[in-house]
Amino acid sequence: MSEEDGKKLSKVCPVILKPGGERAWSLEIASNSPECRDALKEIYGNLGPESRKFLSKRLVVDDAELRKLVDESE
Repeated sequence: MSEEDGKKLSKVCPVILKPGGERAWSLEIASNSPECRDALKEIYGNLGPESRKFLSKRLVVDDAELRKLVDESE
């Protein structure tokens, strides 16, 4: 994810950068707003397959609808 993508996501989705367990870092997304879903779709649409997998492994999502979006984007 580019720095610009990260800034866009953090403007419409509250995200928390956390230390990761298996990975060095993770992003926790707590909001399920339409703007957040649209931003995630746009970001995933601009990434290649390996980058989508990389990002999906680092996103921590508790909301079932957002989890489905992330899982389908892998």
